[in-house]
Amino acid sequence: MIKLIEVYREKELGANNIFNMREVYINPAHVVCMYDDPSMVRNLNEGYLPNDMDKRQSFTRLRLNQGQSLYQITVVGNMGIISEKLGLAHAGRQLLHD
Repeated sequence: MIKLIEVYREKELGANNIFNMREVYINPAHVVCMYDDPSMVRNLNEGYLPNDMDKRQSFTRLRLNQGQSLYQITVVGNMGIISEKLGLAHAGRQLLHD
């Protein structure tokens, strides 16, 4: 299990959302795919994430296998850092880039 920081929707305020963060533990074998999450960068720049976050922060969306369904979460960090933490580059598997 690998510890990551998830960004989650805490509450909705009309058309706006307020986000918070929490620690999560992920089984790397359950990660189906990952990709950049530019919508969370936009939320950060618009002030919907905690104020103490660096505005240069990047986010990655993970799709996790839950048996017969997929579960999506957004975590703090770019895809390179997250794939390294999950051990995907070291297990003989590497992400393909455009």
